[in-house]
Parts: sequence; structure tokens; C-alpha cells
Amino acid sequence: MPPARVGRIGFTILRRSVPVPVAHSFPIPLPHEHRNRTDSRSAGSHRAARRSGPGSTGQGVRGAPRLRGFPGACSGCRLGGLARAWGGRDPDLGPHPPSGGPPAHPVDDGRPPFRSRISGNPVSRGGLSRFAAGLVSQRRPDAAVGGGLVLGILLWGGNNVALKQIVTVWPPLFAGSTRFLVAGLLLLALLRWSRWLGPWKAPDDALAHALWWRAGFSLAVYIAACNWTLRFIPASHFALAMATAPVWALLAEGPAAQPAERRRRWIATILAFAGVGVLIAPAFRAGERWWGELLGIGTAVLWTWHNRQCKSVTPRLSGAAVTAHAMWRAGCLLLPLALVEAWVAGKIPAADPRVIGMHAYCITLGGVIPFALWNDALGRWPVSRVALFGNLIPASTMGWAWATSGEPVSPTFGLSMALIVAGVVLGQTDLARHFRRGWIPEE
Repeated sequence: MPPARVGRIGFTILRRSVPVPVAHSFPIPLPHEHRNRTDSRSAGSHRAARRSGPGSTGQGVRGAPRLRGFPGACSGCRLGGLARAWGGRDPDLGPHPPSGGPPAHPVDDGRPPFRSRISGNPVSRGGLSRFAAGLVSQRRPDAAVGGGLVLGILLWGGNNVALKQIVTVWPPLFAGSTRFLVAGLLLLALLRWSRWLGPWKAPDDALAHALWWRAGFSLAVYIAACNWTLRFIPASHFALAMATAPVWALLAEGPAAQPAERRRRWIATILAFAGVGVLIAPAFRAGERWWGELLGIGTAVLWTWHNRQCKSVTPRLSGAAVTAHAMWRAGCLLLPLALVEAWVAGKIPAADPRVIGMHAYCITLGGVIPFALWNDALGRWPVSRVALFGNLIPASTMGWAWATSGEPVSPTFGLSMALIVAGVVLGQTDLARHFRRGWIPEE
């Protein structure tokens, strides 16, 4: 049986059994033997073109049309036969390029171009091009952003555990101000004297004002609340309270236009509050500092507020630049309050090598890198979508706490996390639409 016949049968089976993925904007590279040899040859097999001789029209055996999405490929060759079996018959592409030349451009047939919903670029309409282009991922930018967020959250888990140990020895505001002041200056030096994080761009007066009183001030308020909260509750409980941030981000985006969307958001909010209630119920019954858990919820709201403030300046600066400017400004704003706090406490922070080592981790691996990755994601994705990755913070923090300090897992931790994650996922994802689409992922 001829190879083209075998290919047509195989691709026909695939076509009937596998949904066609969404087209991407990558052209399909073809071997050199599938390119036409002269400009004057129209559609047809290379075999017929060779028989006709150089310079002839070479109409081919069947005169089949060439395929959109396969520039330079004849429909009479074996790859063209496979494409026709997939269902890629399309109008003519125009003259074939010379040997080794660039692919021909599609002829304007009056139809609007097929555009990828991922990149927005025009793509080919051919059936096989949709299948093969799906194998060449156009999702690398989104995958890189998501991978960076996962790495940052893993580092943040260790940061929460280390910060819990630090604030029991040092004043909370002193620990926060020195951490973010040093981290911001380090990141700013990398931006100013290296090209590792992109080109340097000095903010103008209007942008500097926004960095001071939007990004920097909101970060300073969050730092103060975060460090004081960690004095009263375990690091894992603090991380679980922070996992409710996507729900507050969703509510901050305003009321939904559709009734179904409004119901979905209300159900998500109720689930998140139920998770918080399960978390603080044991402390409330035992008469412990249950208000520390509520302070953690307030910190999550402040984190959502800071994210929205950063997003307002991210389009004008890179994520790393916003992080650097916000960090050192927040540290400067907190430093006078930290000195007052130390004076009121009547205690100078002890120079414990163990605490200094943990503080160094919080500055670099727990400060510079995660915040840069987070703010970079804010410049590419909606706030609520970025905050969705905060669901991984409780598990990361719990793992670090169990591995480093032997902190036991709270009996209600699992149920509380399940309720909060369910609320966040329901609030961020239209499950009905996903079930209607089947297994094809939403872009």
C-alpha cells in the first residue's frame, strides 16, 4: 500500500477520534524536498513537475489545490496527501517560492484571518496545521509565569516560617522595615547596573509619587499587619488566612453583570468564610487569641489592596522595577515607626547569628525573588488569577513548618484548606463552561 494511502487512513482515524486543538501562530516547517523548485509551478505533485521538465506549469496528476498553512508544500506530495486526509483543503496560496526560498504568503481571499486567542496573531486555517501547531506550544509565556509563581510560593512558605521565628525575637516593625529596605536596595542595584532584569528606566515625578503613596505605602501597611499577625498565630494558620485573598480580589473587581456570575461569587465567598470559621473554631472554644486569625483575614485584604495598587503602576514599569521601588520605599516609611517601637519596648534587637541568617533568607530568597515573580505576573494576568496561586501557600508553609520546627498539623487545617480552596476555585473558574468544552483546556 502506498505511504500516502497509509497516512490518509491514519489521519482520518485521528480526525474522527481526537478533537482538533486550537490553532497557534507557529508556521509548520517542511523538509526541503516538499518545497517547489520554480516559481512557475502550480499545485501538483513533485513527480509530475519533474516529468514536465523545468519551467513547465506542472499541473500535477489531479490539479489539487495547495494547502493553507503549508507554505511551499504541494498537495500532490505525500505530506500534502496527509494534510488533505486531515481535512485541510483551502484556497490557493499563490505562486510557490523558489528552491530554498521563504514560504509563500497566503492570498487574501476576503475572509477575516483566523487569530489565536492566546497571542492574537493571524494563523493558518488548514486542518493539519491546527493539529501540528498544537504540538508546538504557544503557551510558554503563560507556563513561565505560572512556574515562576509556583517557585515564589515555595520560597514564601519558608519565608513565613522563618519570619515567625524572627518576630518572636526582634520587634515586628524593625524586622519588616530592615528586610524590605535592604531587599529593595539590592534589587534596585541589579536593575541600575546590570541588564539581568531588563533595561533601566528611571521613573518620572508622577510615577515616583505613585510608587511612594500607592505601591510603597500599601506594602508598608501590609508588612506591619503581616509581622504583627505572625506574633499571635502559627505560620500555617497565617498562610491559610492569606489563601482567602483571591476571594477579596474577586469582590474588589466589582459586581458581575450576569446573575449566574453573581451567584457563583457569593457561593465562593460563603465557602471561604466557612473555611475561616472552621480554622478559628478550636481557638474560639478554648478561649485563645482567636482574634489573631481574624487579623490574618484582614492581612489578606490588605494584600489584595496592595496587589491592585501595584497593578496600577505595573504597565509603566516592569515587575522587578515595581518590586524594587515599592520595597525600599515601604522600608523607609516603616523605619521611623520601627525605631519608635524599639524605644517603647526598651529593647535593642539581639544580634543572634541564627536570627540574622533567617533574616538574610527573608531578604533574598524570601523577598527579592518571590516579589519580583509576583509583580511580573501582575503585569501579565488579572489580579484575581494571580491570587489564585496563593492556594499553594498554606501547603508550602505547613510543609516547611513541619520539616524545620516540627509544628503539628492542626486537626481542622485540612478541612479549612479544602473549603477555602473550593471557594477560590469556584470564584475563579467557570466550571460549567469547562464541562461543556470537555477535556480541551480553556486558554
